[in-house]
Amino acid sequence: MFLRTWIDLHGQGVCRLVGDFSMPAWVELKLVWLRSALQTAAMRLEHCALQVPDPIAMADWYVKHLDVTVARAGGAPNHARFLQAGPVLIEIYQSTSAPTPDYPAMHPAQLHLAFVSENIRVDRDRLVVVGAKIAEDFFTNAAGDELVMLRDPWGVGLQLVKRATPMLT
Repeated sequence: MFLRTWIDLHGQGVCRLVGDFSMPAWVELKLVWLRSALQTAAMRLEHCALQVPDPIAMADWYVKHLDVTVARAGGAPNHARFLQAGPVLIEIYQSTSAPTPDYPAMHPAQLHLAFVSENIRVDRDRLVVVGAKIAEDFFTNAAGDELVMLRDPWGVGLQLVKRATPMLT
């Protein structure tokens, strides 16, 4: 069996083997699956980033009240902080190259960070005491998820969610 190359047809991840070869169809399907699996493993979300007015104070608040950890901290001028929040990183920084969004003026459905909570009401009350504000109080959506939408002290939307069926493992 001799394989020369494979071609991605129309960028859709559908592959065909081209060259001099002789193999059963199941081998070709296995190679297509393997390529797809390798692409998926190579690409995954590492972080999302927010330009904020005070990344140092914001990072401290998130560490104290949202159970995140600082994975990396940078110095002046940006004071970037990479916050480890479960399997995802949140980067917060201050840059002069772009304006800081007016988070309080944005509807929290436009941008929010969602945190899993086992007790939405208790966590809501705890966070309000330390500076969060209620944007949309407790509700249950059509999927049976319990939700509360808050704003952190800088106006960034924070959603507390207890999924009827957990989405992260």
